[in-house]
This record gives sequence, C-alpha cells and structure tokens, in this order.
Amino acid sequence: MNDESLASADTFLGEQRARGATRLRPGVEAAYRFRDPDRTLNVVVLPDGMTEEAEREQLLDLIRRRPATSSARRGPAGASSCARR
Repeated sequence: MNDESLASADTFLGEQRARGATRLRPGVEAAYRFRDPDRTLNVVVLPDGMTEEAEREQLLDLIRRRPATSSARRGPAGASSCARR
C-alpha cells in the first residue's frame, strides 16, 4: 500500500453511510455451515447498526439456536470454553 491508495480507501470509507436493510441472517447461516463439532464456532458480525427490527429478532433467535460444540470441549454446566475466559 502506498499513500495514494490509503487516501483513496480513507475517502471511500468516509463516504459510506448506514442506510438500513442489512440482512445478517444469511451470512450467519452460511457461517454455521462451516461448523466443526470439535472446535468452538466463532462468528464475528460487523453491521452498520441499522438492521431492521424483524431481522434483528430472527438473528437473535438464530444465535440462540447456534450449533453446539462437542461435549468434550464444554466446561461446567455446559459452558463453552470461550464463555469461561
């Protein structure tokens, strides 16, 4: 990267505006298809903060039903290894 490309990227990002209508559920569902029962599944979502209310509720329900990890990787009371950190 050079100064010109950094300036161009900065300008582009500075012009972006949250417009709503972000559809996160399809992306989270796709990430869940890559799960491995022997590994903790981590999904990072970086929305613009303008997710529609109905989509938000569907997304929260999907997160509540996330794929489980192997019981060998669970700690006390079924907590995942990430939750204990």
